[in-house]
Amino acid sequence: MAVPFNINLHSVGDHDHCCLFYVCKTINADKLKINYDELKNQAWFSKKELNQNHVPVDVRDMAFEGFEIF
Repeated sequence: MAVPFNINLHSVGDHDHCCLFYVCKTINADKLKINYDELKNQAWFSKKELNQNHVPVDVRDMAFEGFEIF
C-alpha cells in the first residue's frame, strides 16, 4: 500500500485542493510519459539542483523531505 509522505489541503477560491505527495522510483524511466495537459511548469530535479533560485522554498523543503526517505 502506498502512503503519502506529505499532504497539503488548500483553498483555491470556490473549492479546496487536496494534494498527496509520494516518493517513487521508476523501473523504466525511458517509458515515463507526462500528461502536459494536466501538468504545467513541471520539472525533474536532482538534490543538488533544488538549490536553484527559481525553485520555491516550500517545494524545495518538501523535495528534500522526499529525498530523505530514499
